[in-house]
Amino acid sequence: MSIEDSSRLAADPPPTDDHDEVQPTVRDALIGAAIGLLLIYAGTRISYWILRWLVIGVGLMFVGVMSAFVISVIWTKVSPALT
Repeated sequence: MSIEDSSRLAADPPPTDDHDEVQPTVRDALIGAAIGLLLIYAGTRISYWILRWLVIGVGLMFVGVMSAFVISVIWTKVSPALT
């Protein structure tokens, strides 16, 4: 490798990672909400009360966050049509 090759390689910009630009979709949010519902159902089957409420709480967080995401996406799709 010559000096020209090494300086050219050092001057090249680093490759960009296209995976950083991937945005979540409504489909992803619906899958997350379904997982939350499964956690809530599984939590009702646990006999130990502290673990039961912990699992139900995590399930509620899943459902709440994913539902809020779906509502925000729908809101942004509909709001330009309202103006």
